[in-house]
Amino acid sequence: MCNFGNTGIITKKKTPRAQLFAGKLRFDSKGSRRRGFDSIYEQYSRLVYWVAYNVVKNGDEALDITQEVFLRALDKMSVISKYNEVQLKGWLYRVARNASLDLIRKRKRETLYDETPFD
Repeated sequence: MCNFGNTGIITKKKTPRAQLFAGKLRFDSKGSRRRGFDSIYEQYSRLVYWVAYNVVKNGDEALDITQEVFLRALDKMSVISKYNEVQLKGWLYRVARNASLDLIRKRKRETLYDETPFD
């Protein structure tokens, strides 16, 4: 995003992503923790949804998985706050993929259970 500022010269504004990863994430209070989480969500929610959708092939289930992944991320903020951008992206990808595969396994078990005849 560009900004003209007071000088009339076009300067680049720091995006939340650049601010987020200028160093490692640090959270001193609940407010800053929330801002850090919001930045992570804004930046990576599409990736997490895309991973989930490509595994489960269902939009509603992919949204549920996305929500679950970010709830896990919120619980683990003290750990992931020390990650750099590449580590964080990898962690979110892995959690999304595993949650999606868990859902598929659950579906298979339920399908097998539903199809088992009771004699």
